[in-house]
Amino acid sequence: MKYLKSMTALCTVLFMALFLSACAPTAKTEGTGGYIDDTVITTKGHLEKLKIFN
Repeated sequence: MKYLKSMTALCTVLFMALFLSACAPTAKTEGTGGYIDDTVITTKGHLEKLKIFN
């Protein structure tokens, strides 16, 4: 029973580490937050262009 609890805890920690590192930015790619921020800014810019032309 102690072995099962230890293995469950280890798997949980490994899963969380992989989950958190998947969203981390690297030198060549941006993180999830940066990507979303850029998308929002770009969308707002496109909407402003549409307002000017309409």
